[in-house]
Amino acid sequence: MLKQLFNEISVFDILFFLGIILILVALLQKNSNFLDVRKIICQHLSIFSKSPLQVVAIFGAPLLIAIAAAATHPLTVDIVNNLNVVLSILISMFFAMLSILASLNLRSTDQSKVEDVTLIRDAKNYNKVLKQTNNAILFESVLAILLLIFSFSQLFIGSFEPTWKLKIISAFVYYLTLVLVLNIFVIIKRIKSLLDSKSENDD
Repeated sequence: MLKQLFNEISVFDILFFLGIILILVALLQKNSNFLDVRKIICQHLSIFSKSPLQVVAIFGAPLLIAIAAAATHPLTVDIVNNLNVVLSILISMFFAMLSILASLNLRSTDQSKVEDVTLIRDAKNYNKVLKQTNNAILFESVLAILLLIFSFSQLFIGSFEPTWKLKIISAFVYYLTLVLVLNIFVIIKRIKSLLDSKSENDD
């Protein structure tokens, strides 16, 4: 298997993977002023710190599905084109949601202004959920942009022969796509909490 993999690797494949690795390293570099997404990823993963089963469901199960899908049905031109259209729509939706959430103000937790302890506790929970929702949408946006980079790169190369290189790329694209879709449930749950809290506050 390894011998077959090495025989299929060309100089252009090495350049492709080297470029992808450089992009990922730049994105995950600590304390970068431009491309630092490490903080977004860490803050999003911290949501699941007390829910190991959800971590397995959202980040583990997609890996198994992605490997199986890549082995049986690697990427094709039609899949990449359809994926690019969906990703463009999702990115637009995520940024629209961020603009809406940006209009929501954090609630005051100053005890000198709010005497009711229950209101202070509710305000802290509301502020926490609001920040988590913003970060979850940013996390989804990062995944969508990474997927666009991979799909565009593969589309530009134009090679869709069923090689090991294509299967590796397919597994990565399928995995990120499934994680992206599953994390939409996290956003829906957070938005529901915000809406419920807002309706209770209005009442």
